[in-house]
Parts: sequence; C-alpha cells; structure tokens
Amino acid sequence: MMYKPQKEFPYLQEFSKFPIDENTVFCLRRVAYADEVYFIDTIYADKELPQDILEHEKTHLKRMGNNPDEWIKKYLADNKFRLDEEILAFKSQLNSIKDRNERNEVRIKAAQSLSGKLYGEIITYAEALKKLC
Repeated sequence: MMYKPQKEFPYLQEFSKFPIDENTVFCLRRVAYADEVYFIDTIYADKELPQDILEHEKTHLKRMGNNPDEWIKKYLADNKFRLDEEILAFKSQLNSIKDRNERNEVRIKAAQSLSGKLYGEIITYAEALKKLC
C-alpha cells in the first residue's frame, strides 16, 4: 500500500462537490498488467491514519475491484451506491475496533458523517445509526 498527500488524489476536483478538509481521506486502486494482473493501492491523506480508518479504506479498495474508475464514477453519481459502499466500509471499520465503548463512539460519528454534507446528506442520522448496528 502506498501513501500520498491528499492533494495528489487524481479525482480531487470531482469530489469537490463534497466538503473536503484536512481530515478527508481518499483511496484509489490502480490496475497494472505485466505477466499477471496486480493492484497498486494508494491512500491519500495528510496525516497518519488509525487502524480502523485504514480498514474502512481497505474495504473501498477491495470493492473497486478491477475497474476503479467506474467504481468512482458510480460512487459520485449514485447516492444509493455511495450509501451502500459507505455502510459496508463503516461496518468493516467498526468490526476492527475491539473496545466496545470506542466502537460505539465511532458508530455515532459514522452515523453523523453519513447523514451530513460529507456524503451528500443521503440518509438521516437515525437511519444511519440503525444500519450501522
């Protein structure tokens, strides 16, 4: 896995429809071909990430599969797809947290994020909290 500054994310302009700040994390899988297919996974962030957030991003990278450009286009255009992908990623993130109190705090923050401007206000807080349980 590679790490690069947020400003180097190739789709930064496309994602500018969402509020981006120094805490925003992006990821991208690039498919390379030599004698076999291999993936170059990159996290774009301006600070070191805790393990649970890395698990969240790894879920996105896995879900991008062999066609990350199409995944990103669909993520940006389709609210239901974006919500479904984020629910999966947040669940992976939550499952990686062993401490019950910390997991609950992260669940509340995740529900706030999902219901907020960062993800396009695609769900209510109560619905997000329910989906993350």
